[in-house]
Amino acid sequence: MDAREYAALYEDATAVDLEYTRWNDAIVKQLLLAVPSSDKSLLCVNPRILSQVSEDSGLGSMSPEQAEQQFTTAVASVYQRRVLGHEARLRVLRRCASGGPPRCVAFLACSVLAALHMQTDEELPGTAYYKRLADLLRCGMQNAHPLGFDPQVFESLWMFLRNWLRAAHGRELAMPTSVRGFRRFVALPLAHVPLRSLDIEKLPMFFSWAGYKPGARLRHDHLLGDLKRWQRSTSSLTPTGADALRDDRSSAVSSQVSAELRAWDGACSESANSRSARVEIQFDVVQRSPVLCYLPRRPPGFPRVFEDGQRVFEASGDGWYDPAQLHPEDGGLLEHGFEWRAHSNGVYWALRRSGELVIPFSPSSSYSGFLSGRRMLRGIACSVLCRDSILPTVKDYLCEVAQEILRPVSHPQLPDGWSIFRDVSAQVHVDAPSGLEALEVDPDVELIVSGGLRIGRSWSWLHGAPPQVLASGLKPNDRVRVNGAAMEVDASGVLRTDMVFQQSGQYLVEAGTQQRTIHIVGPEVAARRDTKPDDPVNATHGRRIALPRGSWTLLGSSPFLVYRSRSEFFHGTVVSCPFDPSWAVQVGPGPGGVVAVAGRLRPPQFLSLRGLTRQKRKLIARWSNTIYAAHIRRPRFVGLGAVIPDEDIASTWKTYVSLTKEIKRSLKHKQ
Repeated sequence: MDAREYAALYEDATAVDLEYTRWNDAIVKQLLLAVPSSDKSLLCVNPRILSQVSEDSGLGSMSPEQAEQQFTTAVASVYQRRVLGHEARLRVLRRCASGGPPRCVAFLACSVLAALHMQTDEELPGTAYYKRLADLLRCGMQNAHPLGFDPQVFESLWMFLRNWLRAAHGRELAMPTSVRGFRRFVALPLAHVPLRSLDIEKLPMFFSWAGYKPGARLRHDHLLGDLKRWQRSTSSLTPTGADALRDDRSSAVSSQVSAELRAWDGACSESANSRSARVEIQFDVVQRSPVLCYLPRRPPGFPRVFEDGQRVFEASGDGWYDPAQLHPEDGGLLEHGFEWRAHSNGVYWALRRSGELVIPFSPSSSYSGFLSGRRMLRGIACSVLCRDSILPTVKDYLCEVAQEILRPVSHPQLPDGWSIFRDVSAQVHVDAPSGLEALEVDPDVELIVSGGLRIGRSWSWLHGAPPQVLASGLKPNDRVRVNGAAMEVDASGVLRTDMVFQQSGQYLVEAGTQQRTIHIVGPEVAARRDTKPDDPVNATHGRRIALPRGSWTLLGSSPFLVYRSRSEFFHGTVVSCPFDPSWAVQVGPGPGGVVAVAGRLRPPQFLSLRGLTRQKRKLIARWSNTIYAAHIRRPRFVGLGAVIPDEDIASTWKTYVSLTKEIKRSLKHKQ
C-alpha cells in the first residue's frame, strides 16, 4: 500500500477548519505522544477521554457528551465540505501541513469512536461498522460504505500515520495482527479499542474494586494483573473483552484501560438506580492555620443538592460540590473511609472515600489550594497528611525522596491523630514502602495552572488576575516555553511569568509533551433580556453591573450595604444590585481572595452599633466578615470594566479593613 504524502496541488483540507485542526493536534499530543515511548501509541478515544483531551489542551472544560458532540461535528464538517467536496476524497487528509502532524488523525480517531460504538460482543459484519461511521460523519451510505469512503485509501491513512510516528518520534502505532478479507480494514480501528462500549462501561467498577484514584497512572503490568484478578473473581467482561485480555491483545487492553483511568472522574454506576462519586480532600493554610475541607466530585447527572440527613452539599457548577470543613473529630473517617447516601428521583446517590493512612496533596488546576492527589509530583512543593501511627516510616521515606530533613507538624485544627508535612519537594524516585504507594513520585512532566481569576470553564483568566503556572517532573535539560520563549522555573517549580501575562491574548505554554493554552481576557458576560446598557441606579432596579462567573459579594460604603450574587453562566452575568456598590469581593475556603473595584469609591461610613436591630446587626456582620475574609487572604486587586487598580484603591481598601476590625471588636464585646 502506497502511504506516501499525497502531493497533488489543492487547498489544504483543514486550512480553514480551525476546530478540526485543534482537535487533530490535541489528540496527537495528548494520546499518541503522551504515553511512554516504550508503549505502543493508541488512538483510544471515547466521550470521557475526549473531555479530558479538551481540558488538558485548553480547548475548554466540557462534559463527555459535549466533547463527543463538538469533536464529531468538527470531523463531519471537514468530511462533508473538504473530503466529499474534492475529487481526491480521503487522499486530501494524507499529508502533513506546515510541518505539523498528519491531518488525518482526527478522522482516524472518529473511525475508532465508531468501532467503540459496536455494542455487541458478537462478531459483527463490516457493514455494521460502516453504518456507525456514516452516522458519525453525518453522511449517507453508498453500497456498503459511507459516501466517498474508499477502504484502501482508509488503510493508507493508517500506514501514513504509522510511518510518521516512527520517523518523527520513534514510536510504534498499534496495528492489527494479520487479518484477511474485508475485515482487514475494520480491524484497523478495532486494534485501538480491544474493549468495546459494554466493557468500558464496567471499568469504573473495576477501578473502585482495585482502590484506584481518579487520574492514577500505574505500570501496565500492575494494571493488567489487577484486571485479570478482577475478571477471574467477577467475570464482568463480555466474552470478546475476556478473549482480548487473554490473547496477544492484552497489551492494547492495558493501554486502553490506562487511558480510561487517567480520564476517570471517580464516578461509578453500581446499577441502573445506584451511582457513586469520590470525595476529595482540600488543604489550605489561612492565617498560618491549616484548613481541611471535604470536596465531593459531582459527575454529570448527579443532583444539584445532595442531602443525606446530616450533610448538605450544593453544586458549584464545575463538576464539584461546594466544600465543607473537616473537623478534628473526623480523623476516624479519613482512616476507615466513609459513605454518605442520598435518594432522589428513584436513584440512590453515594459520596464516598476509601480509608487511608496517608494522603498526599498537590496544587491542582481544578480547584484552589492543594487537593488530595494520586501521587507525589516531582519538583513541586506538596504536602502529606499522615496517621501518627506510621509517622516514623513516612518521615524516613519523605526525607529520602526530598533529599532534606523534613519535620511533621501537629495542630489542633488537624484531624485527631494526624500530622502533616509541609513543602515536600520530591527530587528523586524511591520505591515506596508497602502501604505508602500513594506517595510514589510521578516521573512524568505535568503542567498545573492554578489561582488567578478564571472565567467560566474555559482556560480563560481575567486580565489583571492571571494564573500561576507550575511544571513538575522537569529534568535538568528540559525547557519550558511560553509562545516559543524560554521561561525560568524557580526551585518550587513555578514559572516566572510575572511580566508575561500582562496583555490580553493567547499564550501557549509547553513543557515536554505537555501543552496548555491560556487566554487572558476582559470580563465576558451573558446579559439577561431585561438588562439595558448604562442602566442608572434607581429605587426599582438598582445598579446594573457585569460580573465574571462565580460567587461574589457586592459591598457599599455603608456597613448596611451588602448584596450576594452567584452567576451560573459560564462567562459571567449582569446583576442588579439594590445600591451603588464600591467593591465586588470573591473569597473561598482557602487563600486567593479577589477584590474587584465595582464603581466609584467612597470612604467607609463610620457608625455606632448602639440601638441597632438584630437584622441590621446581621447585615453589618456580613459586610465586615466579607472584608476581613478577603483581607486575611492577601487578595488580588482587579478592575471591572475600564477601572484599573492603583495605589489610591489599595489605600481606600485599607480604610475599609480598619473599620472592619473595629466593628468585629465591638460585636465581640457586645456578645
